Amino acid sequence: PNQAKGLPYINGVWCMNDPETGMIKSVMDANWMTAWRTGAASGVCARHLASPGSEVVAMIGLGVQARTNLAALKEVLPGIREVRIHDVFPEQAKRFQEDMAPLFPKAPLVIEDKAESAVKGADVVVTCTPIVEHPRRFVMREWMKEDVLCIAVDYDSAFREEVMKGDAFVCDNRNQYLWTQEQGVYFQDGYPLEAEIYADMGEICAGKAAPVRKGLRGAVLMGIASHDVMTGRLIYRKALEKNAGTWVEL
Repeated sequence: PNQAKGLPYINGVWCMNDPETGMIKSVMDANWMTAWRTGAASGVCARHLASPGSEVVAMIGLGVQARTNLAALKEVLPGIREVRIHDVFPEQAKRFQEDMAPLFPKAPLVIEDKAESAVKGADVVVTCTPIVEHPRRFVMREWMKEDVLCIAVDYDSAFREEVMKGDAFVCDNRNQYLWTQEQGVYFQDGYPLEAEIYADMGEICAGKAAPVRKGLRGAVLMGIASHDVMTGRLIYRKALEKNAGTWVEL
């Protein structure tokens, strides 16, 4: 419904309070913040889990999240030579191509009519489709090559369960993933259970689990509130330094 009204798919407001007094210190648009911290999380995931020398990236679902995800991948995968993009709405794909092409002057953004043609042969596949309670899960294991990193930003909406049960499965937060799964709506019907989680990204970043750079690697990145807190705090500090924003008396 939001897309038909020209509104963002995800909406939010971010408020920062003084931890000592409880008084509000800042109010920000959370849409921008959520988009960029989500993209950054995928970038960190690719930094630790993508195959060395990854050259081909596939993006499925081409909204705001796809833009920030691709921008983050560019920062950690300097060898990208081709970006394949697919969306069920052709006009969305064309707009994405026009918006993102300046970031990749030496790597063409190729619009693919089918998800399969976008995914085949890709080194990294990222899905940013709408999150739904009854997913169609249309991205198949047989489309993948042997060594590939598959990042789901959209819960279990796009990747088939067998994609996530390859050589290594990671999530951004183990407890959050398992709690969500226990509610009986998302990550059902074959998605990895607790014993099948190799690690979460916190464990990998902290050096408690080794990066995995070969084989079929699946990652579910749901988003963590601490990422919003850290991002918001950084923006607040930068705003103070640059005297940006508007002071409001409450």
